Amino acid sequence: MWRDLLLVYGAYVLTAGSPGPSTMGIMGVAMRDGRRPAAAMAAGVVTTSFAWGLIAAMGLATLIVRYAQALVLLKIAGGAYLLWHAFKSAQSAMRSDTGSVPVAAGEARFASVRS
Repeated sequence: MWRDLLLVYGAYVLTAGSPGPSTMGIMGVAMRDGRRPAAAMAAGVVTTSFAWGLIAAMGLATLIVRYAQALVLLKIAGGAYLLWHAFKSAQSAMRSDTGSVPVAAGEARFASVRS
């Protein structure tokens, strides 16, 4: 049993370590907000990913499949969450912030050297 569990979790670790949408999200937060918010997002992604991998490896996903109503509610909640993010993204895209581009502290230091 432990060998099977180790095999499943090993496959999960390999797939979770490959770059994907969460990596792009972390990079976007890092470029927009800096290192500390990106590190917080990365910690959240890793924690949640670890939890889902553990749930799947332990077979608890079969309980969710057994109770179809809970799965439907989970899908609806996930869809609503994605729609909320789409709304916030569209709202951010519609905002015109072209006049105030923030300059990072390191760039400000080098800007005076270049001038």
